[in-house]
Amino acid sequence: MTSRNFDDFIRRDTEREIAHHERTVAKKQPPPQKPPAPLPTAQFLSQVPDKPLTWLWPGRIPLGHLTLLDAAPGSGLSLLALTLAACVSSGSPLPDGTPTQQGHVLLLAPYDSPTDILKPRLEAAGGDPTHLLLVCPLVVDTSRTFARTRSYTFPHDLDHLAGLIRSLNARLVIIDPASAIPGLSRSLPALVDLARQTNCAILLTRSLHQSPADPFHSPGPSSFQVEVFWYAPEGA
Repeated sequence: MTSRNFDDFIRRDTEREIAHHERTVAKKQPPPQKPPAPLPTAQFLSQVPDKPLTWLWPGRIPLGHLTLLDAAPGSGLSLLALTLAACVSSGSPLPDGTPTQQGHVLLLAPYDSPTDILKPRLEAAGGDPTHLLLVCPLVVDTSRTFARTRSYTFPHDLDHLAGLIRSLNARLVIIDPASAIPGLSRSLPALVDLARQTNCAILLTRSLHQSPADPFHSPGPSSFQVEVFWYAPEGA
């Protein structure tokens, strides 16, 4: 064996010994510890500061909260939601004549065509298209003739939505319908928290499978049921 071959043999043997030692040490080291999960907190209601409720639509849609708008099938739920968007985007009175402040609106309506449904309806309702931002499906592959897109999903795209709300200081977010966004039902607490942090009204629409039961009135396609989800801010 020449001197050079011997040196190469020693080097390779040394490298094998070092690698073997590193693997042995790695096996003996304990797995990294996950940080402990935060514990629930509790406080007396007397410790919660008073905060007056502010409204986008008085008595119906509060700012900084999540609102669920239920409607009977065929009652024009999406049209009502877009009418609200038109009022806020232009600063024109709300459907009951209540004055409103102009502001930006974010709309997630993946089932409706922007060109021949959403824009014509918004303009017909007197809305301002420059104050309505349509959140579109995300393009994931532009290399093909027919571009591939993926749906907006929660909680994956919550940070993106939060960034849009903050950058525009949006007053209203409409998700029409709520069932169109995968993962939304599991992300309701996060949406509630997002509404609180940004003081934005978030409106979710949901079409009922049948008209809501009413023992005093005959159910009809024009009846609406509005529910407001209240949220107590953390650490308040």
